[in-house]
Order: sequence, then structure tokens, then C-alpha cells
Amino acid sequence: MPAPAPPSGRTSLLRERRFAAVWGGSAIAAMSQSITTITIFWLVFAETHSAYDVAAVGVAQFVPLVGYGMFSGVLADRFNRLRLMTLANIVQAVAIGVLSLSIVLAGFHLLVVLGTIVTISVGQSTFRPARNSALPSLVTEDALGSANGLVMSSEQAASILGTPLAGLLIGIAGATATLLVNGVGYVLAALMILVIGISAIPRAGPEISRSGPDTSFFSQLKEGFVYLRTQPAIVKLTVESCGANFFLNLIDPFLVVYAVSILHGDALVFAAVSVALALGFAVGALMVSALRSERHWGISYGAWCGLGSLSLLALVLYPSTLVVTVALFLTGFGFGLGNATFITGVQKSVPSSLLGRYFSLDEVGSLAASPAGVVVGGILIGTFGIHLDYLVGALGAAGSNLGVLAFSDVRKLAVIPTPPEAIVSGSVTRGG
Repeated sequence: MPAPAPPSGRTSLLRERRFAAVWGGSAIAAMSQSITTITIFWLVFAETHSAYDVAAVGVAQFVPLVGYGMFSGVLADRFNRLRLMTLANIVQAVAIGVLSLSIVLAGFHLLVVLGTIVTISVGQSTFRPARNSALPSLVTEDALGSANGLVMSSEQAASILGTPLAGLLIGIAGATATLLVNGVGYVLAALMILVIGISAIPRAGPEISRSGPDTSFFSQLKEGFVYLRTQPAIVKLTVESCGANFFLNLIDPFLVVYAVSILHGDALVFAAVSVALALGFAVGALMVSALRSERHWGISYGAWCGLGSLSLLALVLYPSTLVVTVALFLTGFGFGLGNATFITGVQKSVPSSLLGRYFSLDEVGSLAASPAGVVVGGILIGTFGIHLDYLVGALGAAGSNLGVLAFSDVRKLAVIPTPPEAIVSGSVTRGG
């Protein structure tokens, strides 16, 4: 008896247990991550009063991306992806619990905090490729845009809620208690995927696991690199993203400095502009299916992210709270739509057996220059002021995103709609 077809309509997506589990687990994990990040940065500065120690925490977040990130994709292609997501959340919950108990029993130690940050980042680097590569097995090809939009927008919404919640919990119970309570969030995310998602996988259903791999771990890693060598267009997108993220990190980490020194605002103004950026991203991510942007996903990605980058020029040219709030919403909208389009296009173009490796290698490459961007941004602000820093960041990001469209192979990246005769017994057969 053939397996039932995965859900295809947006309204039916959340009624499907497997997708609903991934959607809910991703949102809960995103809120937990937001609370964790705010709490740990606050804890470190409160204990050490050192900007260098805060910077060390920021650098520690990027270490696993380089040292571990490329291997996480092999895990996603080698093992059951939903179980891998569950394990990643459990690892993060344990790390938070160990840090909390360590502070209670032995006091604050920066090295323990840094070790916790690295462990949490490992969990995130495991979770994201597994989640992105599992989605095509949970929904129909036509519903991928809606599925990615729902997941990404819910993560943004959860992050928005997590920021004030972290401040409230720290004020009421203190940082250590906040961390300990927040560990429950990772456990809930793991249980949702474990109990609802994995138990709902039909025996003859869509392929999610990789049982009995025939090749070694490092052979599969090599296979991922070999595949990338045959796909110069998507490699160009990774290189472009690396440059764009460098320039965007001249801007985003210093938004609080801009809100206070240029807008002459307080914490509420900083919160307002930050929420506008995240809200725009959430709305943009939901628009992939409505605009069918994945059909020409190379052009759509570069164009929407480029327009989002150009909106940042308003922060330099018209520095008023209202204009900046609107501009950051438009920036978020462009990047939300562009990134959701990119993920959907990749999911429909890259073979399922290689999706985990592709997403992990792309993440390593696209974020490789981000720490350098933070350092250069700090130097530019300290030497020439934030206006020049933001101008360089906005123009550089726009140039990177729009410039990639000069390559004809990038412009040709497209998804050909699957004809009805290619759909057999609820499964979609992809060409190539």
C-alpha cells in the first residue's frame, strides 16, 4: 500500500504531525537560544566588566562553524535527521544545566562559560543542516516554500519573544536561575520532535533516515566537496554570502551603538528597531510561495537580499527613529524572502542524499568572514565614526548581493515545476 502524500497546502501543513513537530521544535529551540544568548552575554559582562571577555564569547560562537560545521552535514546525510535534531537539543540542554550547576557550586569561571557556548554552537550546527535537509521529506515539493517560510518566521517570532522574556527572568530570578529554567526549553523541543515527529514516521513513508551507510564518514565528506566542484553557480552564492555577511557585520552587532548615539534613544528605541528587523524577516520568509520566488531562485535571492541591503542606506541618509524603523523592516523583509527562497531552491535542486552536507558546507563558507567583519566594524567606528562604518557596510552588502547576478550561471538557477504526470503514488520524482 503506498504511503500517503505529504501535505501540500499551507493550512494543512500544521495538521501534519511530522512537520508540526519540526515547526514547533524549531520555534521552541529558537526562543531558548535567544534567552540563552542574552543571559550569557549579560552574565559575562556583569561578572567581569570586560568588553574583551564579551568579545571572547562572541568568537566562541563561531569556533564550531569552522572546526565542526562541515562534519555536521555528513551526520545529517548519514543518520536519521529527526533523531539528530532531538540529540542536538538534548546536548544543548545538558550544557546549560552543567553551566548552571557549575556557577552554583564553584562560582563563575569564564572558561566554563566559553566551553558551554562552544557546546551550544555545536548543537546548533548539528540542528540546522538536519532540519533543512529533513523538510523535503516531510512535505510535497510544492509546499516547500510555505514550509520554509513557516519555520523561519516562527523562529524569528520566538526570538523576538525570547529577548524581553530573558530580561524579565534575569530581573526576577537572576542569570543562573534563568539559564537553568531555560534548559527546559531545549528539552521540550527535543521531546516534541522525538515523541510526535519520529513516532509519526510511517514504515513506508518518505525517506528521513540513512540506515547502514556503505561508505566511510570521511568518504562521504569528500563526496560533498566533489559535488560542490560540479556546481559552480551555488558555490558562487556561498562566496557572495561570505562577502555580504562580512559587510553586514559592520552594521548589525553595533545597532545598539547606533540607536543610542545617532538616534539618541534608550533601550526601548533599540528594542523597537531590533523588532522591526526581525519582524520584517518573518514576514518576508512567508512570501516565498505567494511570489513563487523559488522558480528563478538565483535571481530572486540576489535581488531581494540586494534590495534589503540598499534599505540600510536610510540609516546613514535619514537618521530618524521612524525612517530607520521602516528601513530595517524592509531590510528584514528582503533578507527573509531572499534566504527562504535560497533554502527552498537548494532543497528542490540538490539531491536529498547530499542536502545535509551542502547546507553545512554552505554555512561554514558563508559565515567564515563574519568575525572579521565585527572586528573591522569596531575599528571603523572607533576611528572614523559609525556613519562611515554603516555606509561601507550597506554599500558592500548591496554590492555583494547584487553583484552575484552578473554571473549567467547564477541567473540560470531555477526550479522547473513538476508536471502532474511525474507525481506517482504521492511521491514526487525529480529530474536530474
